[in-house]
Formats: sequence, C-alpha cells, structure tokens
Amino acid sequence: YLPEFCLLPVLEKIDEPISRVQFGAVSRYWHSLFNTFLDIKRRSSTNLVPMLMIPSKKSATKRKIYSLQAKSKIAEIEFPKPYTWRYCGSYYGWLATVDESFNITLSNPFENLSIHLPQFDSMAYDSGHYTYKILKVVLSDDPLLHPNDFVVVIIYSVYGRLAFYRPRQENWIYMDVDEDQSLFLDILFHKGLVYAIFFKLILDDENGKLLEKKEVDSIDGDIVFVGDNKTLAVSVLDFPEGQPNSIYFTDDFIDRDTYEILGPRDIGIFHLKDGSLKKYYQFKSSYKDLSPYIWISPSKEYN
Repeated sequence: YLPEFCLLPVLEKIDEPISRVQFGAVSRYWHSLFNTFLDIKRRSSTNLVPMLMIPSKKSATKRKIYSLQAKSKIAEIEFPKPYTWRYCGSYYGWLATVDESFNITLSNPFENLSIHLPQFDSMAYDSGHYTYKILKVVLSDDPLLHPNDFVVVIIYSVYGRLAFYRPRQENWIYMDVDEDQSLFLDILFHKGLVYAIFFKLILDDENGKLLEKKEVDSIDGDIVFVGDNKTLAVSVLDFPEGQPNSIYFTDDFIDRDTYEILGPRDIGIFHLKDGSLKKYYQFKSSYKDLSPYIWISPSKEYN
C-alpha cells in the first residue's frame, strides 16, 4: 500500500466531490483514508460553515451563536444594539447596521472593532422606515486583511438601487439607473469582478404573458447559505452534517408597504430536487418581534 502521507495530498487535489467518493470506493484501505481525510477537513473547516446569530429577549446586548455542525449553541457575543435591531449585512465576521440618520457602521464583535462609513444620502431613498431602507451591505474583502483595498456595495430602496464606497472616499457613489431597469437583489465578488443578481419580468411582446423561466434543480451537491449575509456555497465534504443540493435560508422578507419588523419566522432548508422545505432551527412564536436571524462567519482566529 502507498502510505497515508502520499495519498492524502492526492485527495486534497481532487476538486470534484464525486471523484473523491470514487477514490474511497477503490478498496477498504482507500476508504479508511477517505474517512480520515473527511475528519481532517471537518476539523480544519469549522469556519467555512456559517453559524446562525440569534437575538434574545433575555438580554438586550447578547446574541447566541448557533452551530449547525454541533447542533447547539456554542457561544454568546456582546453586541451593543437592542434585540429588535436589524443587521443589513454579514461578511467576514463584520455586521452592518444603519441608524435613524442613515449612518452605516461595520462592527466586528469578535475583534471588538467598528468602521464608520460616510453618511448615506437620505434623499436617495423612497419613503419608509429607515430600518429596511438599506436592503443589504456587501463587502468585497475583509477590512482587517485589506484595510485600504476593500469595496462596500449597498443595495437600497424598494427599487433595488446600488451605491459604492472605497476607503478614503468622502461620499458614496450612486449608480445612475433608469426607473424601469432591473431590481438588484444581491451582489457577488469573484476574482476581482462584481456580479449583480437582479430580478426582471420578461413579457412576450405578442400576448403580454410572462415568459417561462428556467428553474435550477441541482447545484452539484453543494449547500448554499442565503439571507442578509454573504451568499455562500459550501461543499458537502466540508459540511457532511448538512443536506446536499439544498439552500439554507434566513428570513429576509420585507413588508414593502409598512417596513415593519416581522421577526424570524421564515427560516429553513429548501431541497432543490423535490422542492420540499424543512426546518433547521425552531424558534418561539412569541419572538416574532425579534430582528431576523442572520448567518455569520467568524474570523478563523475566533474559537
């Protein structure tokens, strides 16, 4: 047999999950190496799988951190905002909030750090409660690692408009779009490029009917986490406790008429194969006035 130290690096270089499974099916020895590899990945990839941050009525400043891998609360963190306060972004351990004066703050409760961004121009808004006027705050990189070279993108207004900021800028840059253009829903950064996810109804010119949209029924076995956080895909090899080919979502529902905080009632797992839904965490119905739960990925140094 080839020794373990020779075969484990081979497994590490195999990108496709199915190919790794096939590796483990060659023999009992290779199967044992495959299980060893999974154990190593599981121990070293704790921070790849985001955790759920849950507000509590028992404390105005403490938040519970719930691990899907451990299926239990693993920590509590201090955050100086009331439990009704909504987070409009969660990236690299940083949480984004907006106040009544449209001041946006990035806070890292694991490092006890804050970054105050320029005041947002309230004239760029439609009417409504300030809590939900900033739909989502997106970061290109971790400000701890790239303090002078990160980009902040904001999705704001019920029309899904965009604004941009980089360190040392005095003001936000607002993207100039026509009112009839697409509604931006999410922003992704990949290899230095910005990708916008938008919603747009496409009508048939002849009969005015909505054209059929193509549905996705597979994401190659991966697990995707969505909500007010950084949209993140995790391999089932890094999260064997999870449900493959599924989407774990938190409540990002916004009542666009009243802008009321409606609580974390809409959370679960959506299975792409059959369209079924399942809960991954049970919350008390009496907590409906809490701010929405949010996925958070602490820095690798946090234990």
